[in-house]
Amino acid sequence: MIVFVLVKRSMPLRIFLIISALAFFASHSYAAALPPFPQGDGSITFYNYHTGEVLDVSYRAGQKYNKNGIKKIQHIFRSRSDDLEHKIELNLIDLLDNIQDHFKADAIELISGYRSPELNKQLKAEGQNVSEQSLHMEGKAADIHIDEISEGEIVIQRRILSMSMWESCAIGICLISRAGSCWVFKRGASGRF
Repeated sequence: MIVFVLVKRSMPLRIFLIISALAFFASHSYAAALPPFPQGDGSITFYNYHTGEVLDVSYRAGQKYNKNGIKKIQHIFRSRSDDLEHKIELNLIDLLDNIQDHFKADAIELISGYRSPELNKQLKAEGQNVSEQSLHMEGKAADIHIDEISEGEIVIQRRILSMSMWESCAIGICLISRAGSCWVFKRGASGRF
């Protein structure tokens, strides 16, 4: 967070110092209050429910992203009706990686990743509960399933992740339980998913 203090030529030095100190402490206390965005180990395994494809990829080493790994993830996330690919939000990939690592899951079953506008319209016309401005169309949402976890574990993980303040990015995940319930993890100012 960057704070600018505007100074008038006639502003007394004492007032300037007080305003500067308040701005400094406000910016540092805000930054300290935000936990880091949840990341996994930089390797992830996806199983695409519609195509049967499996992808086991290392996409990040430390904080450096591997372009080839990201391209492979974009391919497995492609729109299922027309094979169109789209940039996938890195924070979404990192969060999915974190979830897979946390639950020690073999794979993230990808039910819906990127949706082209045409696929989204088609799903809406078929009576599916999809938003007309879905984050799926922006590469910022995923509908997933993980065999290894129970509904109770999903509830606990949802509470943990909702305490993370990753408001700076608009992303969404629908984690579908064995019972068919959709547990939504959504962040950002947008209400779309």
